[in-house]
Amino acid sequence: MYDIEYSESFRDSLDSTIKYWRDSVKFSEERIKKYVSEIAKSTRSLKEYPFLGKDVQSMYHFHEATYRVNIGRKYAYFYRVDTQKKVIEIGALYNTSQMNVSF
Repeated sequence: MYDIEYSESFRDSLDSTIKYWRDSVKFSEERIKKYVSEIAKSTRSLKEYPFLGKDVQSMYHFHEATYRVNIGRKYAYFYRVDTQKKVIEIGALYNTSQMNVSF
């Protein structure tokens, strides 16, 4: 079983996304919790199935193996797997229409 590490960019992007949902889109707290729950569920499943996401290394020209998990139709995050340390690093959460990729 793998451990999950959330990058600072993930935490920052999740915070700003929740703020956007709350302030600009006017999502209810219930809907926000549902999205956050979907994100948590997807990361938990990576603990047992670390290569569940789509391999996007060549698509985005990353130097390291990188995978993507979609959350619904509008959001995604990237992650990397360290098989030696058995750690999965979760990168920033993105609106898929804006995919400015950094890790």
